[in-house]
Amino acid sequence: MNRTMEEFKQIVDAEAYFQFFNLGYDQHFVNVNRLHILKKFSQFMYEINQEYPNLSDSERLEKYSTALQQAYQVFMGSLKFVYRDWE
Repeated sequence: MNRTMEEFKQIVDAEAYFQFFNLGYDQHFVNVNRLHILKKFSQFMYEINQEYPNLSDSERLEKYSTALQQAYQVFMGSLKFVYRDWE
């Protein structure tokens, strides 16, 4: 299923981004870290737009998908460090 940039631009919820890109996520983790994930995702998208201004929409969406995964993993990884410190 091909998604369009217009569909992407209509998304307002963190969960909808994960669903749009067909990415798995932990609902509780997203609930707790929603703003952090979205902020990091926004930063990554800005970097993509600056570094690759001539991408097609499909190429850009592919990079955005990777950026969302990375934003999620940034905070998932930091959470592991917090739990390890408590042990």
